[in-house]
Amino acid sequence: FPTIEKALDRPYAYVVLSTKAVPELKRTPELLHSLLSPPYSDAHPQPTYVLLQNGLNVEVDLYNALKKLRPDEEPRIISTAVWIGTGLLDKNVVEHNEFVRPSHLIPIRN
Repeated sequence: FPTIEKALDRPYAYVVLSTKAVPELKRTPELLHSLLSPPYSDAHPQPTYVLLQNGLNVEVDLYNALKKLRPDEEPRIISTAVWIGTGLLDKNVVEHNEFVRPSHLIPIRN
């Protein structure tokens, strides 16, 4: 779907949100507003939300929005912190760090 609004004609079991969370600009509930408000929220059950975002506690705002929407229902959220080894050195200059696995972890075998 080109927009979230075009996808509101059916219920979903899962909604996956993979973004760079920048709470100062737009919080997660604002991104998902169409799913968290009528007519969608009146016609369909809330899905399990899967958040793949940078940072910790990015699920808190969504949890609170879902509790406000349906106080008697426990929100279903799967949240994980995503990290990529890059840094902005200068305007339009990105450095990619080495992706080194800590030595205390078990090596991955192919």
